[in-house]
Amino acid sequence: MFLLLLALQTFFLSCAWAFFPDSPFSRDAAGTTSAGFLKIPVGARAVAMGEAQVAAVEGSESIFWNPARLVSVPRLSESGSEGLPSCGTRLRSGSAGSTCSWDPASSEVSSSYNALLETTFQGTLSYARLLSEENALGVGWIFFSQDSIESFNTVGDPTGDFTPYDFSLAVALARAFQTFSAGVTLKGIRSKIAGESDTGFAADIGFFLPKMDEYGKVDFGVSLMNLGPEFGLGSEKDPLPFRARFGGAIHFSPQLTAALDLNLPADNSPFVALGAEYLLLDSQEFGMALRAGFNSGNLRGIEGFSGISAGGGWRVRRFSLDYAWNPFGDLGSTHRVSLSYRF
Repeated sequence: MFLLLLALQTFFLSCAWAFFPDSPFSRDAAGTTSAGFLKIPVGARAVAMGEAQVAAVEGSESIFWNPARLVSVPRLSESGSEGLPSCGTRLRSGSAGSTCSWDPASSEVSSSYNALLETTFQGTLSYARLLSEENALGVGWIFFSQDSIESFNTVGDPTGDFTPYDFSLAVALARAFQTFSAGVTLKGIRSKIAGESDTGFAADIGFFLPKMDEYGKVDFGVSLMNLGPEFGLGSEKDPLPFRARFGGAIHFSPQLTAALDLNLPADNSPFVALGAEYLLLDSQEFGMALRAGFNSGNLRGIEGFSGISAGGGWRVRRFSLDYAWNPFGDLGSTHRVSLSYRF
């Protein structure tokens, strides 16, 4: 499995380099990639924490950030009361390093709705299941669209309305080794606007390394996202929005976690993301968390108050509800809501 992941990583990295835009990883490359909906962050918890998630993401939404973290799906112990988690200190339980016993029915499903700027919106659905103590399977779906747009012919006469949309469907596998975990995602991509459409594919690769430190438990993560051939509508093809993420998460206590990510997007200059989560309550019956974050990438070209984010999470038994608020200056604010259920 490990050798296969290394082979896939080498192959897709070579493909990605061949399809990078001109002047990659700089501002000169802005606007030169396709399938821009793949760059929109997924999940209210992730956005509230400033998108610092490569080492901090949990559960089924890991498929959108770092597939290696799919093995963090909450484990339900057969000895737990009424099937509830019998251990774990995070809001969703089952964090790395826990001693939960494995139950073959350990799964999680999550959905989110994101009211974005103007009339655009994003919907997502993800599912993850532990196949064994070391292996996990994930499935993820993203849909992006907006209100209908009026179309015109070449002389300016209206010809009707159309609704553009984009979506991706992904399948991922992850495996936990003795000292780290690794995962790979394969996804199909589809975009349509008016009479033009295109279908393509891409891959993501992720690694996760938990480590004990004198300051607490420190986790490290790496993910390489959107590796694949060029994509676009009609005869115009552009590289996919490749992004590399490197980051860490430190658990100062069972209640407080801080995360830092370095993002290297192929179509812009590098930026950093910071996030924190504090658990106000974390019992078997109820959980509550406060979150905040900062993302320097959201400061680009925006006038007014931006770059920060905030939100919270609530858990009642197996259900979790998360919310995030993210301002974009004069453009307005976005609101995200995610709902998860573990079984």
